Amino acid sequence: MGNVLIFAEHQGGHFPKTTLTAIHAGLDLAKKQGLAWLQENFSARACPPQAGMWSMFYAYYLYSLERVGVLYGILHHPDTSVTDYQKQVQATCVRTHGILTASHSDIFQFNPSFNISSPLEGLVVDKAGLIRVAQSSMDSVKQEFIVLDQQTVPKALQSQKKALNQAENRYDFALQKQLQFVEANLRDGMTLRQVNDLGGESNATQSSAKAGLNGALTALAGSECTATPP
Repeated sequence: MGNVLIFAEHQGGHFPKTTLTAIHAGLDLAKKQGLAWLQENFSARACPPQAGMWSMFYAYYLYSLERVGVLYGILHHPDTSVTDYQKQVQATCVRTHGILTASHSDIFQFNPSFNISSPLEGLVVDKAGLIRVAQSSMDSVKQEFIVLDQQTVPKALQSQKKALNQAENRYDFALQKQLQFVEANLRDGMTLRQVNDLGGESNATQSSAKAGLNGALTALAGSECTATPP
């Protein structure tokens, strides 16, 4: 009967409806009779005496019980594809956050003539170093999302992944725009305060893109997922 059902599946179920109904009815009856036999005869201590030579294969006899459980759906392996994928998303968040919050003190130089009442005047920014670090961070973040893109997205999360792709594109655009702004407007010798004031307008755009990226990642991960700092 099992062979008939397998053949029916391979044939796309091209059997008369009455035939399939009869087959399934017979299969259900066979299952019930099989369970009734197990209830009456099964023991975990030994094979039934009437098993004859099969009584030697005790491990296979126990294994058959597991197969009965699978047949009835009693024993099954739960689908962990969603939770496994969400763990990958969380890992991406953690690594990305680490990239974007890493210390890069080498892009600053001490300004010995600063006024102690204005501590942000005490650091002078190295333009070439800042651009180098920004570009390297952008490339590393892109690579993290490339790795995530290579993972199979469960069907239940495909809409959230699509939203993340869109948020990622907006964030990347904001970073590119910020970098272009720095290249065009930053001058060597500017203090940290001057650099912060210079980027005020572009920072607003970047903040919106950051919030969108973190929100999309959180929706995809199913829990708080902050990749970018405020």
